[in-house]
Amino acid sequence: MNQRTYQISGYTEEKARKILLEVSGLAEYQHAGRVLLLVLEQSWARERIEEKIRLIQRILPKAEIVGVTHNDSVADNKAEETRLSFLFFGQSAFDIRRISLTGKSDWEIGKELGRGLCDLPNLRGVMTLFAKRQRDIGEIVETAAKGLGEIPFFGAYAAAESPFAGG
Repeated sequence: MNQRTYQISGYTEEKARKILLEVSGLAEYQHAGRVLLLVLEQSWARERIEEKIRLIQRILPKAEIVGVTHNDSVADNKAEETRLSFLFFGQSAFDIRRISLTGKSDWEIGKELGRGLCDLPNLRGVMTLFAKRQRDIGEIVETAAKGLGEIPFFGAYAAAESPFAGG
């Protein structure tokens, strides 16, 4: 697996298109078995995020997109910022699961997240991206991790619900 991260400060479609076209020409992209793209998005506007997702999908159809909103740029009064972190997988595998948090307890979310993880023989880690809500992430991860041994869980809280969070 290889990783490349790009930061677009003062986001424009032209700046994004230039980076996406660069990535599309990389041998890492062209030869990857799968590509995971983690988008860290400062904008909370659903329409704006959906525009960015469509642009990415047009130029990089192989990229499987996940993401979260963040608010550090808002707090610093910076121009709109988007970070694109590409993970290029050769033989390694990953699975993306979107879980609705609505109407479920933290324990139920943890059970749903953990379902089937014990059956994955080469599991090496679990990345979680949660929409910002009043949740006990410790309970969710503890429940999901039961029976997994020393498998690390890592990830982030989103600043707001977005198309990335399935919201």
